Amino acid sequence: MRDTDNNREKLSRRRYAQLVAGSSAAALAGCPESGSEGTETEPSTSESDTDESTTSDGDSTPDPSNRMTDTVRVFTLNTPDTFDWNPHTPQDNSTGDLFMSELHGMSNSHDTSKRLHGDDATFDAPWVQGQDEISLVTWIKDWDVEPPYDLWNTHDDRSTFWNGEPNDADTRYKYDKVRYFVEGNKFQEGQIHRAEAESQWRYHFWHARAEVEGADDDPANEPLLADEAAATDGDVPLPQEWSDPWLREFDAAGTQERYNEVISNVRGDRVSLERLAENGWGTGPYELRSTDDIGSDRAILRIRDEDAESPHPHREHINIPKLQLQFGNEDREQTLANNGAIDVHAGSITPNNTWNPESLPDHVDNITTYLRPNGGDSWWFNWNNPHLGRLWVRRALVTAIDWNTVGANGWGDQRSVPLEHDTGMLDAHSESTFSEEFLNSLHSWPKGPDVETANEYMKRAGYTKNGNIWVDPDGNDFQLDVLITSNIEDWIGAGQTIRQELRNFGVDATFTQQDWGTWSNNLDTFNNEGPNFDTSIHWYNQPTRFGYYKSQAAWWDNASLLGGDPNGTGSDRRAVDPGDEFTIKGEVVQAHLPTDAGSIEAPDQAGQQPDLEGVTDYEEVDMAQVVEDIRRPTDSEEELQNLFRTCARYYNYYLPKFAFHQYTYGEWANVRDFDWPGEDDDALDWERSFNITDTVTLGGIAQASYDEEMDR
Repeated sequence: MRDTDNNREKLSRRRYAQLVAGSSAAALAGCPESGSEGTETEPSTSESDTDESTTSDGDSTPDPSNRMTDTVRVFTLNTPDTFDWNPHTPQDNSTGDLFMSELHGMSNSHDTSKRLHGDDATFDAPWVQGQDEISLVTWIKDWDVEPPYDLWNTHDDRSTFWNGEPNDADTRYKYDKVRYFVEGNKFQEGQIHRAEAESQWRYHFWHARAEVEGADDDPANEPLLADEAAATDGDVPLPQEWSDPWLREFDAAGTQERYNEVISNVRGDRVSLERLAENGWGTGPYELRSTDDIGSDRAILRIRDEDAESPHPHREHINIPKLQLQFGNEDREQTLANNGAIDVHAGSITPNNTWNPESLPDHVDNITTYLRPNGGDSWWFNWNNPHLGRLWVRRALVTAIDWNTVGANGWGDQRSVPLEHDTGMLDAHSESTFSEEFLNSLHSWPKGPDVETANEYMKRAGYTKNGNIWVDPDGNDFQLDVLITSNIEDWIGAGQTIRQELRNFGVDATFTQQDWGTWSNNLDTFNNEGPNFDTSIHWYNQPTRFGYYKSQAAWWDNASLLGGDPNGTGSDRRAVDPGDEFTIKGEVVQAHLPTDAGSIEAPDQAGQQPDLEGVTDYEEVDMAQVVEDIRRPTDSEEELQNLFRTCARYYNYYLPKFAFHQYTYGEWANVRDFDWPGEDDDALDWERSFNITDTVTLGGIAQASYDEEMDR
């Protein structure tokens, strides 16, 4: 029986590593064939594609013909006729590529500081018949750094493409060199490709060190370099067979015009599923062996066993011969899931959720549930709005809104968990970065409404009520828009709730929906002169603690402490400069900050740049300098920690934006036809990228069951 009690009460307070959520299914082209949804309600059975394996004591695995299934079915938001592995295309259609590639490494889904590479990726495996433990191949086998510039990755020499070519450092170098050229660097002063294949399997890359005229000097401290070197996710390389011709064309391009033509040609070079199959260009334990395995809404990948051109080490413990990628949009995804035609999928089954116990079949259940620390959302403020530039107003709005209701109406009560700490990080990174004493010293902004306090804050901002609407000191009604993209259903429910909460509080609030491109362009301050919104909802996630505390103009970098440079152009706009007064979004850079952590003392009618002289003890900080220094070399852990604390205090005091919750997350799966790790096993605690779906399938953690006595 599926247990649907309140999942939040069961979750560990540990948090985990990475969310880079996909933007939307609306960008997908194509539809499944008529009648294809949900026709597969039972898995195919017992094709004897794998050899029997033997344990060290001579015990053999059960007869493969007795497997309950020979296929594990997953879903990807894409279509076979639009799939494109090429990462340089204007629109990313590569979704699904992770199932056809080697695991880079794995990060812990509860504790982001833990990562597995190489020999460390070994698990006791009592649920795997015939094996005491399983060892997973990770493309990055090991890493090391040498501050202040240099990083190395050692790649596993067992990693090959389907066609047998080595997936080595030379391949990575050439693939990355194509990216270097596509990004327009060939004729740019100060630009060189900062990487080399030091040997066939050892890749060396480094930060800029002013090695050529016009180049930046970008030294970094050891913790930051280590975070970069130990990455568990990244672009999946294409082989040298793809890179070499493009590199020859780039090298031969002698004019900017010809160079631009080659860039355009690369961006138009579609790497389709058929091309992958014909050339053997994928990696990992499953392969597209033939174009006959590609249908209009699915593709069949086969284990790289002894019948493959290049067998994969995971064949020793994977007992599922086929991996079926099912393609389509969100409607088809829901239909297949409801009909039992998806065997493992990211997310958690909770009431009033997309994945809920009322619609999914009984043989599907959660196999792991956890709090996702770098999966959350935030309310963005444009400080250039005359109301939002006032400190007490931002505080009043955050205090007046019922964030529990916002989360419940947007994501569902059991998916949305309010943040405990207001540091500008999500809770996992807060708890791994700061001491409990420091976290307890910060001001805690309420997640339930405190309208009485919010009213006091508005009065301190100089506002009065005219009927039901707040009026600013200049006599202007408080009008505010909540801008949302129509592509994210969760945000629509949350945004409508924020709009209503604002109206209840006395703000003349409106709610605007835009398509993805229009919305993102209005948030984008990297390519535009400034932000074109009042408030908006955006994801809030960073892979490491360093990701939060920086300056960034790009709209997609959603959890940076500061916006970009108001005075820059092009790439100069990306980050605000030390000495600047404000960011392009109006956030204060030259700031007074109370000496006592957690103090919110400020003068009445405080504007963008409050003067705390005579109000409270304070220090003057240049936040642009702080976020630069936090990356710079240092031998003092206390010095580095103090910089992190300064950033947390700035966020806690000024509220440049407001991160209000994180997600419950997990994985649900077919527990009838597959065996899974138990509660005491940690194999379900590791992911490469957005979730553990590809880890459990490619890693052989999902095992076809042999239990014929189970009620089917």
